Amino acid sequence: MEVPDRTTSVGQMISLYLANKSELDDRTVHLLFCRIIGRRGGSLMEAKLKGGTTLVVYQYLYLRVAFSSAKGLNIEWCKAPEIGLLAPDLVLYLDIAPEKAAERGAYGGERHEQVKFQKKVAERYRVLRGSSWKVYFDCSFRPKMCIGPNSVSCRNTIMENMKRVVTRNIRKDRARTTAIRLAVIR
Repeated sequence: MEVPDRTTSVGQMISLYLANKSELDDRTVHLLFCRIIGRRGGSLMEAKLKGGTTLVVYQYLYLRVAFSSAKGLNIEWCKAPEIGLLAPDLVLYLDIAPEKAAERGAYGGERHEQVKFQKKVAERYRVLRGSSWKVYFDCSFRPKMCIGPNSVSCRNTIMENMKRVVTRNIRKDRARTTAIRLAVIR
């Protein structure tokens, strides 16, 4: 499931905003993102979990809170629409210096892809970090095998580390016979 689903009317509004082709109030954008997850994603994810499916969700709820509060909105106000949504059992935060992220291809194509703003977002993620945030991967490292900012070797190393953590947590979770929800952010 892609969020926002850019084929819906709300998704198209958000897409135009992100591409700097329209202006929306920051609160409006935040609530539009919340509506998409609460309406479309929430029920789908809940059904999958009840059916025994392990979910890996990219940028789930923390993204909206981090970005909106980095724009100056009150962090508690930003969290309020998230009350009642499924909370992840495990969060893998992929930490990368905004300057390193800017080296990636196509960086800067959307409204929030600017180093100064991304530094504010990174600080908000640090504020949001909770007990479910078991792992904090530093993606700024450059092992000898890395050739460029988009190196497959680097991604594979990070993915293998993440896979180990997730597998370990799924095994623990199966002992409790509950479904694991995983959010991967950044």
